[in-house]
Amino acid sequence: MKQFAEFFPIAAFLIALWLKDIYFATGVLMVATALQLALLKITKHPITGMQWAVAGMVWIFGALTLGFHDERFIKIKPTVVYLAMAAAFFISNTFFKKNLVKATLSTALAPPESTWGKLNALWIAMFVAMAGINLLLAYTVSTEVWAWSKMAFFIATLVFVGAQIYTLRQYLKQQP
Repeated sequence: MKQFAEFFPIAAFLIALWLKDIYFATGVLMVATALQLALLKITKHPITGMQWAVAGMVWIFGALTLGFHDERFIKIKPTVVYLAMAAAFFISNTFFKKNLVKATLSTALAPPESTWGKLNALWIAMFVAMAGINLLLAYTVSTEVWAWSKMAFFIATLVFVGAQIYTLRQYLKQQP
C-alpha cells in the first residue's frame, strides 16, 4: 500500500500531462500529493518528516508554476528535493552523528558499523547525481521527456534500494 501511495502522485502527474499540459499536470500533482498524505493517514501509515517536506515543496513549487505560469519552477523542484535530501543525510550524519540510513534500516539489517557510513555516502551520492541529472534534463529536453524521466528516477531508486538489499542480504536480521 505504501509503495502505491509513493507512486500515485507521479502517475497522476504523467497522466495529466499526457491529457493536457504541464500546468494542468502541476495542479493534479498538488492534489495527488494531498491525497497521498490522506491515504497514508487513513491507512495508519506514519508520515515522515521527509514526506511532509517533499509535499511542501510540491505545493510551493506548484503554486509558483501556476502563479507565474512558468514551468521552470516545477522542473527544478526535483533538484531542490534531491539536494535537500542529500543535505539532510550529510548534515545529520556529520554534525549530529545520526545516520539516517541506519535509523531507517537498523530494525531489518545488522551490518558492521562501517557499512552504515558507506550506505549513507551512497545515498548522498545518488541524490546529488539525480539532482544534477534532473537539472540537466530540465533545461535540455522537452517537457514531456523531462516529465517521463521522473518515472526513470523512481525506477532507478527502486533498483538502487534492491541492489542494496541484495548486497546486504547476509546482514538481514532473522524475524521470529
